[in-house]
Amino acid sequence: MTKIGKHLYRSKTIILCGGMGTVIISTFGESPGGTIASIKQNGCEKLILILSKDLTKKAKEGLKRTEQIARQMNIRVEKVAVPPYELMENIQKIKRLITTQDGNNVILNVTGGRKPLSLAATLAGFVANPSKIIYVQEENDQPIEIPKFTLGDKLLRPEKMKILKCIENNTTVKEIKEKLGNRKKYHNITKHLRELERLELIRLDNNSRPHKYSITTSGELLR
Repeated sequence: MTKIGKHLYRSKTIILCGGMGTVIISTFGESPGGTIASIKQNGCEKLILILSKDLTKKAKEGLKRTEQIARQMNIRVEKVAVPPYELMENIQKIKRLITTQDGNNVILNVTGGRKPLSLAATLAGFVANPSKIIYVQEENDQPIEIPKFTLGDKLLRPEKMKILKCIENNTTVKEIKEKLGNRKKYHNITKHLRELERLELIRLDNNSRPHKYSITTSGELLR
């Protein structure tokens, strides 16, 4: 039996077959312990690793070890390489990863990787609403479940969310109505825009004629 095989056999926390219907999405860096602990403790069918495009030698070694353990546990591994410091880009990518795991129990592990990547994953989790968000403590491999906040579709009614998705930079009311198709349900669009502005999801340029709206960073996060 290989060294890894012996380790798997002895570990009381390991689930040798992946948890049916469970997907773990994990940020990944030089220390693979948090990712390995999460698949041992939860089991999963699939492990999605979000990792930097410029992996260090140490991170590559940790990746090889993680993939070996995943194979022993019959877990499929997918790797998604991202630029680690592009916060908004990574939030959107991780949101899509979470929301496209249809019918699965999604656990988001934000332990590994550089701090901006871990932050992006946490913010994406607040919006995309996985089953749970966890951070694994390095000292004892125990997970801390991060509280989820009410954001995204739960914060905004569908009509406001659709309006928010129509706004880029310097968007006029006329352009918003055109994108919405001038449907009657949006006849009170000014009221919706005022509410979105109050929530600091959009910004109004009072000096422009006609008035123009732009999306804020918080607005980008929600849509």
